[in-house]
Amino acid sequence: METLATVYPDSIIPLPQSPLLWYNALTLFKVQVISMPHPLCLLLIWLGVLSTLSFLLYGWDKAQAKLHRRRIPEAALLFCALLGGSAGALLGMALFRHKIRKPPFRYGVPLMLAAHAALLLYAAGQG
Repeated sequence: METLATVYPDSIIPLPQSPLLWYNALTLFKVQVISMPHPLCLLLIWLGVLSTLSFLLYGWDKAQAKLHRRRIPEAALLFCALLGGSAGALLGMALFRHKIRKPPFRYGVPLMLAAHAALLLYAAGQG
């Protein structure tokens, strides 16, 4: 049986060898999310989706910059981070070394992340 570890042998992320481990991890995640209070669950899903989108946008913009092609406007990157994708934006900035010198990104995205963390703490306290 071919596993993820055999398909991606150079991966730095430890990959479970057994499909049963994946199933257990997903089941645990499902139980954790379902047992959360409803508004907090929705907020976590929202922040997760937007963070993933932000991360992908930063990666795409960096790739486009290297190829000297049409880029994603800075306002769109910041707006996606503001809507809830600040964690993914900050991760994308660090991983891709992209937009790290520009003040709106250097200071704005971490402030947005702090605001989103405060919102999560508030929502967790309400449940």
